[in-house]
Amino acid sequence: MHLQIILQQIHLNSRQQRERQRLWKQSTQQQLLRACGATEWRCEVNSEAWASNGKYINSLNKTSTGADSVAYAYNAPVAGTYKVTVTYRSGSDTNKLAWSEQDGKITAGQVATPNSKVNNVLQAKTVEFNMVVTTAGAGTLVFTAPDGDSPQTDKFDIELVKLADEADLTELQTAITNAEAILNAADKDKYSAAALVELQELVNAGKQLTTASSQADVDAKKAEITAKIADIQTQFTITATAGNGGKIAPTGATNVYKGTSKAFTITPNDGYHVDSLTVDGTAVDVVTEYTFSDVTANHTIAVTFAKDAMTVAKENLLAAINTANEKLAQTDAYTPASLEALQNAVDEAQTVYNKADATQTEVDNAKANVEAKIAALKEKADKSALRLAVKAAEGEAALTDKYTEESIAALQTAIDAANRVLADDNATQAEVDAQVEAVNAAKAALEEKKAPVVKRGA
Repeated sequence: MHLQIILQQIHLNSRQQRERQRLWKQSTQQQLLRACGATEWRCEVNSEAWASNGKYINSLNKTSTGADSVAYAYNAPVAGTYKVTVTYRSGSDTNKLAWSEQDGKITAGQVATPNSKVNNVLQAKTVEFNMVVTTAGAGTLVFTAPDGDSPQTDKFDIELVKLADEADLTELQTAITNAEAILNAADKDKYSAAALVELQELVNAGKQLTTASSQADVDAKKAEITAKIADIQTQFTITATAGNGGKIAPTGATNVYKGTSKAFTITPNDGYHVDSLTVDGTAVDVVTEYTFSDVTANHTIAVTFAKDAMTVAKENLLAAINTANEKLAQTDAYTPASLEALQNAVDEAQTVYNKADATQTEVDNAKANVEAKIAALKEKADKSALRLAVKAAEGEAALTDKYTEESIAALQTAIDAANRVLADDNATQAEVDAQVEAVNAAKAALEEKKAPVVKRGA
């Protein structure tokens, strides 16, 4: 359904009306020029190819003494909301277009008509707005420039989008969409479960409303859904602090959604215990976990710790250190690498032993580390058999006239590997024994040279 309008007349502004008697003999063009108060953008009907029917209103202007206007006769078949699409050209972002009906049958309003220039050349553009017709039937639609100037205007396409007695569901549907985004979110569990149930009930009720419902009911339900969304997304801050000797988790400022719960875990360090716990400045029973339930306000939680009243036993650690020192003196019995690892463990244990506030856990760990390094000591390997094997092999390798070059080279490779093991103070017995076998095998594999063949005469 469309609103039928026709161009009725171009109204002269009030200054022209006051000057009509003085200017009545002058031309209409001059009257319009003075009325518009401009020399370039006169208020007149012009002809150009860009206009839909070749005709357009050049512009409407507002001065301190009056304003130009264009009036259209229209016939609205029904009261309701009409969508208006205006084709225009504008050279300024400040241009606007205002409308009203001379007898108040249309709700007055205005719309911005931004600059439509492209490469500094005016181009046709459209702008849409809704116009509310409160009384059906014929009337006069008046357009003016609300503040300053308006654009060049071409055609007005007007169509009915909603009857006056129909409820506008647009804002309600937007509220429902926003609510369902929360209800279907992957992280919806961060909100209050009870509040989500209430929101779902409101959404279900909102979906029952139609255009036949009263606007008051629609607006009320939209308001309820919007308020519940805001309520669900309300957050409060819980600030947690801990003194020396332990920690609280989470620590610092934590945001919590309204109606949800938040638990805080309190962990003393070794040798410490929880000394005091205060919530919102009030002392509460000491616990290692505290939960804020159904949060509806900001909160604070603070915990302090104190050292345990107990004596740390260090006697066993000292005994382990003394045993280790005896082992460290046996440099001929153990490999240097294993002795070095034990020395590092002893140094660390001595530091703990000398520490006045060492905890029992630190003492026990240091003792266990020393004992583990003692157990890991590696005895030095007996290399006497390998030395004999190498010496014998070197004697055979010198017999170059007796053995082939290839077999002597293989033996020499085995001798070189054995010498590297002999030079390694950290070599294990297994490594030494393996080299003995390798050298003996290479020696046994020596191949004697064949005697040259002597040819006898015939």
